[in-house]
Amino acid sequence: MAFLRIKCITSSDGSKTCYTYLVKNYWDKQKKQSRQKVIKYLGKTYGLNKIITKNIFQRDGYKCKNCNGKFELTIDHIIPLTKGGTNDESNLQILCIVCNSRKGIMETLPIPLTDYQAKLV
Repeated sequence: MAFLRIKCITSSDGSKTCYTYLVKNYWDKQKKQSRQKVIKYLGKTYGLNKIITKNIFQRDGYKCKNCNGKFELTIDHIIPLTKGGTNDESNLQILCIVCNSRKGIMETLPIPLTDYQAKLV
């Protein structure tokens, strides 16, 4: 049976980084003890606690909301903090690095005006 393992590290400046893995228990015959083997590295998150991170990954099925990818996952704010968003679970989603970068680029690109809109300005 595989389960989620989240390891959080606090840096010297007080910021938290959580690394999320899918792990599986197995019996080590040589050491005669139960061990954990990392099946897959899922991604890392910044500034969120373990419980919120675990809930978001479980809710979104351990895959990217856009492309259903299962590697290099990050937790993304649907509405960015700079635009009034919060760290509430309802404002967070799982995206892979590629989709997260694409989303950031699309938010910063200016939307060209149509001919009709240009006449109004």
